[in-house]
This record gives sequence, structure tokens and C-alpha cells, in this order.
Amino acid sequence: MSAPAVATQSLSRKASRNPTGQRPPRRSAVIALRVGACVLFFGGWLYLQGPGDMSPVILPNLEKVFLELGRFLTTGQVYQAALVTLGEILGALAIAATLGFAVGFWGARKNLRSGVLEPLLIWGYLVPTILFYPLFLLWLGFGTSSKIGYAAVSAFFPIAYNCLRAYQRVEPRYIQVGRAFGASARQLDWQIKFRGGLPLAAAGLKLGAAQAIVSVIVAEMLASSQGLGFLIQLYAQSFRIPSLYAIIVIVLVVVGILHVAVKLLLREDAPVEAR
Repeated sequence: MSAPAVATQSLSRKASRNPTGQRPPRRSAVIALRVGACVLFFGGWLYLQGPGDMSPVILPNLEKVFLELGRFLTTGQVYQAALVTLGEILGALAIAATLGFAVGFWGARKNLRSGVLEPLLIWGYLVPTILFYPLFLLWLGFGTSSKIGYAAVSAFFPIAYNCLRAYQRVEPRYIQVGRAFGASARQLDWQIKFRGGLPLAAAGLKLGAAQAIVSVIVAEMLASSQGLGFLIQLYAQSFRIPSLYAIIVIVLVVVGILHVAVKLLLREDAPVEAR
């Protein structure tokens, strides 16, 4: 392997590290705290149902919720709805991540581009995109296309903005040393700048994933005839509170699966190396 390649690989590993100087928590302590939180949650639920005298419209009977959850899991309706919602989220996130990384990396290469793009991305990040959802319904109809398009736009801005900031903040000394070792422009871009800004860009991807999930669920609740968001709205309007809570539990499971998938994709626990 040539000297520039070796140097750029070493620099990319250093540029992508962000040590905190803190020891990682013990796994047993983390598990104990999670179990304790679950015990407090369900204990509080049972207390509010009994001595707390909470209205069942606000907090339904826990046994009924689990019975409804079991009924949903034995029928095909909830699986079909979950697949629709999951497909819309993944489609929106794929579009937003592709465009967000491309725009952020392209804009960070030149100061002029970043100066123009940064305020626009901040504006798009802060504006509530739900205001534009009726336009997506007019343009793309009431099917899955409008949900994917709306969620992709919502997720694009946090991803693109964080990517732009990430690649702007790669330490100049890494680039200078790479040039000193004779690294080409392509090596500087992909093995130092891109890899060096990846941790912060990955944080933007997490924000974008969260935005895509929220946008799809809300869009389904407002105007849809399928998906988990539609079921939430359906059961809320008919005051079927145990069924509503059971669907919310299923949504939380889907969100957890997506979180694990994004975490594995980013390989947070693995050392970042140039390829």
C-alpha cells in the first residue's frame, strides 16, 4: 500500500474518533435501571387504575390492553398496517439520507456553497413541515406517495444540515497532513473529510430517522386509509381506548426495530476505518 493511502487511512481514523474520556457504564447496571423503569411504569399504571381512580378513557385497564394486543397479533390486519407504515418510513428515509448526505458533502467542499446552503437548511429545519402536507396531498394524492414525499422532505433538512456542519468541522490539520503525504483530491474527500465527518453526520441521520417516523405516523392519522397511524385515528374516534393503546404499543415496537436497524447500520460500537 502506498504511503499516501496509509497516511490518509490513519488520519481518517483519528478524525472520526470523538473520545469522551469516560468509562462505559456496566451492562448489568444499565439492565437493572431499565427493569426498574419498567416496574415503576407499570406499577404507576396499576395504581392509577385502582386507588388513583383514573378515568378509563384516559388510562384503560392494563389487562384489556394486553388482550387487545394479543388479538391484533393473531390477525393479519395489524401486520399489513405495520408493513405499510414501515415501508413508507424506510422509503422516506432512503430518499432523505441519499439527498441529505449528497447535498451536505457537496456544500461543505466550498465556502461559498456552505454560506448559501446553511441558512436555507436551518430555515427548512425549523419550519413546521406539517404546514405543507396539504400540498403533498394535492400533488401526490392520498396514497403512500404523499406520505413518503412529505416524510422525506421533513427528514432531509436535519440530515443535510448536520452533514454540512460535520464536513465543515473536519480539522484542517488532518487535511494538511494528508496533502503533505501526497494524497489526491479524491483521497482527501473520501478518506479524510467524509470519514472524519461521519460521526456527526450519523447523528443527523438519527434525527432524520426520528423525523421520518413522526411524519409518516402523523400523515397517516390525518389523511390515509391504511397504516398504523390510520388505525390510531380510527380507534381514537370510536373511543376504543384499549385498542388504541395496543396499536400504540405496536408502533413503539416498530420504532424500536428501526432504532436497532439504524444503530447496526451506523455500527456505533465498531471502530471507524477508511475503506
